[in-house]
Parts: sequence; structure tokens; C-alpha cells
Amino acid sequence: MDLSLPPSAHNSRPGTPRLSTCQQLQDLAYRIKREMILIGYQEATLNALRLNGIANDESLSLQLQILTDIQARH
Repeated sequence: MDLSLPPSAHNSRPGTPRLSTCQQLQDLAYRIKREMILIGYQEATLNALRLNGIANDESLSLQLQILTDIQARH
């Protein structure tokens, strides 16, 4: 005796939750704002090192590389 049910046209199981367009835009705006703040911090760090004369070539190169990496993410 076969007790299986016939296939349903509607799946009662929910799909993977997805972010709404509004939430996606809010997330994007947050990430852009965060990256802009990070770029500002790196630029301020470079300027402070230069102004105070405590930056050597190695530290300036490292800070410039970090700044370049952050800017490349845009």
C-alpha cells in the first residue's frame, strides 16, 4: 500500500532569506562611509608623521601602501 502524498505545486518550506533592496542600499552606504573614514585616518596619519619629522622611508612606504590598499577597494 502506497502512503506517499502527491507532489505539491507550492512548497511550504521558506526559501533563503534575502535582504531587501533598501537594506542592501543601507549596507552599501555604511561600507562606503566606513571606507571614507579609514582613508581620512590614513591621510591624517601620513600628514602627522611628515609634520612631526618622525617618519622614515620605511614607515611612510608602509602607510602609503595601506592607503593605496584602502583606496583600491573602491
